[in-house]
Amino acid sequence: MRLSLAVKMFVALFGITAVTVGSVVTWTSLTLRDSFSVYVATVALSQMDRQVEALQRSFAAHGDWSGLRDDPVLWAGLMRGGPPPRPWQGPTEPPPGADRPPPSPGGFRAEDDGPPPGPPSDADGNGPGERLVLEDTAGHPVVGQPERLSHPGRRRLSLNGRPIGVLLLDAGPIPHGMEATFLTDRLRDLYRAGALAVLLSGVAAVLLARHILAPIGLVTAAARRMASGDLAARIPTGRRDELGELVLDVNALARSLELSEASRRQWVADTSHELRTPLAVLQAQIEALQDGVQPVSERALGNLHGEVGRMNRLVSDLHDLSRADCGALGLRLEALEAGTLMAEVLTSFDARREAREIRVDAHGLAGASGPVNADSLKLRQVFGNILENAIRYTDPGGLIRVEGRVDGDRVAITVEDTAPGVPSSKLPLIFDRFFRVDMSRSRETGGSGLGLSICRAIVEAHAGTIEARPSVLGGLAVSVLLPMARAT
Repeated sequence: MRLSLAVKMFVALFGITAVTVGSVVTWTSLTLRDSFSVYVATVALSQMDRQVEALQRSFAAHGDWSGLRDDPVLWAGLMRGGPPPRPWQGPTEPPPGADRPPPSPGGFRAEDDGPPPGPPSDADGNGPGERLVLEDTAGHPVVGQPERLSHPGRRRLSLNGRPIGVLLLDAGPIPHGMEATFLTDRLRDLYRAGALAVLLSGVAAVLLARHILAPIGLVTAAARRMASGDLAARIPTGRRDELGELVLDVNALARSLELSEASRRQWVADTSHELRTPLAVLQAQIEALQDGVQPVSERALGNLHGEVGRMNRLVSDLHDLSRADCGALGLRLEALEAGTLMAEVLTSFDARREAREIRVDAHGLAGASGPVNADSLKLRQVFGNILENAIRYTDPGGLIRVEGRVDGDRVAITVEDTAPGVPSSKLPLIFDRFFRVDMSRSRETGGSGLGLSICRAIVEAHAGTIEARPSVLGGLAVSVLLPMARAT
C-alpha cells in the first residue's frame, strides 16, 4: 500500500504528539497521586497539635519513650489527645469493708473513666493511629512499623528546643473523603485535558500538512506543464519560508528555460537566414551562367568563389560556437606573452588599415609583461576578430590604440578606436550571436555577427573575461583579461 506524503506527515505529527501527551498525562497522574498523598499526610501531621502535646507530656513525665514501647493502650490514648498520663502505680483495692460501686451497664465500675482507650479507627478500619509511627532521635521505632509506610510524612518533636523524636504518618492510598474526591476530580480533568490536546494535535497536523503540501502540489503541476512544453508556466506564491524560496527557484528555472528556448529558436532562425542568403546568391549566379545571361568569365567565377568562401567562414564560425557550447574547443595551452602575440597579429593587419588610412598606437603593449597559459591559435583568432571589427567600423583616418597592463593576477589587453561608437542601449548585446549594431549592414560590410560571440566563448574557455565599454577616443573599447600563468 502506497501512502501519500500528506498521510505520512499526519501520522508522524499526530503520533508524536499523542505519545508525548500520553506520557506526560501518565507521569503527571502518577506523581500527582504520590505528591498529593504526601501533602495530605503532611497537613494531617500539622493539625495533630493535641497528639504532639500529649507525646511531649508523656516524654517529660517518663524522661524517655520507654512508657510507650509496650503499652498500646497508652499510645491509643495519647493519639486521642487524652489527659496527661500518670506514672504507673499498679491496681488499687478499696479498704476492707468498703462498699464497691455497682458495675456500670457496660461492665465497668463507676469510678473508672470509661473503657480502656483503644486505637482510634476510621469507618474503613484504617485509623490514623494505625498509620502513625513514632521514632526516637536515633531513628529507631518506638511505636509502629516504619517498613509498612509507603510515602511517610514527617513531623519532628521537640521539648524545650531539644529534639526528642519524629512522628510519621503513612501517605499511602488516600481514604474516602474530600481529599479522595478532590484527587479524583483533578485526575479526571487531567485526562480530559490530555484527550483535548491529542484531538487538537490531530487538527493541527491536518492543517500543517495541507499548509506544507499546498506549494508542493503547485510545483508538481507547474513541472508537468513545463515538461509538456508550456515554459510560460508560473507558480503564484506569497510565502517567505523555504517552500516560498523553492517556488521562486522553480519560477526562475521556468524563465531560464523560456529564454533558452527563445534563444534557440532565434539561433535557428538567424542561422537559416545567414545560410539562405549566400546560397540564394550562388544559385542565382549559377543559373545566370547556365542560362547564358552572364558569360562564364574569370570575374564570374571569382564572385562564385567569394560567396563560397564567405559561406565557408560562416559555417566554420557556427562550428566553433557549437564546440564552445559543448566545451569541446580542444585548447592546447602553453605559456606565452599576450602582448607579444597581439603585436604579431597587429602587424598582419597593416595593409588593411593603411588602405583606410587608420593610424595605430601600440606603445602601451609594453605594459602586458606577464605570461599567460593560452592556446596561441585561439588567442590569435580572438585578437584578429577584435582588430577586424575595429578597422571595419572606424571611419577612415581614425586611430586605433592598443594597450596592455597587469591587473592583479591577470593580464589585460585593450583595443580602443575612434568614432563611430556603439549606442549605450546596444552595448550589452554586442557579444550576442548574429548581432549587428546596424542590422541593415550586409555580410560584406557588417560581417556575420558571430565574431565577438566566438571571442567571448574562447576567452571564457581560458577562464578569462571579455568586456566592452565606450572608448575615450569616441568609439568602442574591448578588453580581454586572462589569468597569468602562475595563477592558473
